[in-house]
Amino acid sequence: MDKRISIDPKICHGQACIKGTRIPVHQIIRMMANGDTIEELLEEYPSISREDILACLDYVTSSSPWDFGNSILYDLCKNNPTHNKKEIVLAKIWLIGRSYAAAIERRKEKSSENDAFYIKDVTPTIMESKLDNNLSELNEYKEINDSNIKNILTVHKYLSDLFKKLTGLDKRSLSSKYLHFHKPELFFIYDSRAVNVLRNFISRTPSTYSDIIRSDTVDAEYAKFFIKSFITVNNIATVLNYKLTPRAFDNLLIYIANNGNIAKSEASG
Repeated sequence: MDKRISIDPKICHGQACIKGTRIPVHQIIRMMANGDTIEELLEEYPSISREDILACLDYVTSSSPWDFGNSILYDLCKNNPTHNKKEIVLAKIWLIGRSYAAAIERRKEKSSENDAFYIKDVTPTIMESKLDNNLSELNEYKEINDSNIKNILTVHKYLSDLFKKLTGLDKRSLSSKYLHFHKPELFFIYDSRAVNVLRNFISRTPSTYSDIIRSDTVDAEYAKFFIKSFITVNNIATVLNYKLTPRAFDNLLIYIANNGNIAKSEASG
């Protein structure tokens, strides 16, 4: 743990706080999410420093209790990036979906048992698809920028459509998670908690991205989330000189979501 952050059972019910204070980490993070600048935070809490604020970001984004489990999924996809071996394809879609509460066996109409669905429908469909070709077109990209956003989103739409044909349901969340583990620097992780928290950082997608969002080759809902995430990460980098990866940004959003009830209970108390 950062030396500027401490956890004491006798202080703030054992919540992580800036050392030597009763200021919870989640309070600083939520205020930043609501638009407070570093200068405003320092004015509100004169006993802390810029380094304390950055330490709060480090604490929230640098590690998670789920890191070891996630590392297994990252390694699985890194060591097996293609989709030409049945048992590997089955393992990837099964483990990622189940691990992230987005299992592909959740279907509009269940015409077969889950095991048969995975083996006879899902795995062959992925293997026969053009997913590997689409992923290979992203190999040249090392990070997200304005010039490659639409291409990245097009791959997400392709996989979402593929999953929808299999299940009859929108699978933008599963698609984002599956692609994230294959291209960790290019795909933000979409789920309802992250979407709700992101609204605190940025409420609307800038009109400069309207053409991309309206394109038939992207999923509009994921595109809005993706672009707002991209803008927020860039804003944090500009204001704080602090670069967040898509995984670190997900850690930030989920931390805020998980601590929402704490903040509300403190305010009501």
